Amino acid sequence: MAHGASLTRVAFVGARVDYINLRAATLTQVRLLDCRIGELDLGAAQVKTVRFEGCEVERLVVTGASLEAVDLAGAELGALEGVGSLRGAEISQDQLTRLLPALAAHLGIEVHEPP
Repeated sequence: MAHGASLTRVAFVGARVDYINLRAATLTQVRLLDCRIGELDLGAAQVKTVRFEGCEVERLVVTGASLEAVDLAGAELGALEGVGSLRGAEISQDQLTRLLPALAAHLGIEVHEPP
């Protein structure tokens, strides 16, 4: 995988990778199944109709990316960079719960515990 690559109708099955640089890449109709990825950098990428199924991604970077119909619900995500660029992504209820602090910070909301 390389910076600026173009991937269309590709499936990755059982891949084990420490780092994938797809910054500024174009991904269309890509499926990741049972993959283990240390860091996936999709910064400034154009990502359309991409599905993560049974995947573990330790760090996902989507800063400045354009997402459309990107299904992250099947991924166990560690760290996420670029929470403000998640428009167009589908996530699970559990993922939403874990992302709430980052979403609040991005929106400038301060969350305090009741006294």
